[in-house]
Amino acid sequence: MPRKVLIPLVAAAVVCVAVVATAVWRQVDAGPAIQTKALGVWQEQTATRPVRLTVSAAAEQSDASGYRVTYPHSLTEGFPAKLDGDRILMSGENTTDVVWVITYDEGADTLLVTSPSTGERHILRRVSR
Repeated sequence: MPRKVLIPLVAAAVVCVAVVATAVWRQVDAGPAIQTKALGVWQEQTATRPVRLTVSAAAEQSDASGYRVTYPHSLTEGFPAKLDGDRILMSGENTTDVVWVITYDEGADTLLVTSPSTGERHILRRVSR
């Protein structure tokens, strides 16, 4: 193959590999979707007494792994929660007990909130960011 044809082909292949590698790296480096997408106000749409909660970044933690989860009728300023892989674990008054596990469905933009002790589940839709 002549050099005039080979050099542009090799250059094009290198550019393609670089573009694909950059796209894959961004996906790996970005972390799980729940890390940023769960922030906001969420509420059940079908229940007669809908569960409503607010997920916010914990002010006392500089990294993206700490959260505060509040209920409108709660007596506290919010419950501590932390990122664990692709889910958020919410603690109760005793911070060693996980009372709710929050997962995020990116396709539907919904949160699934499950109690590990009872199996109670709620599907919440975004109200606001």
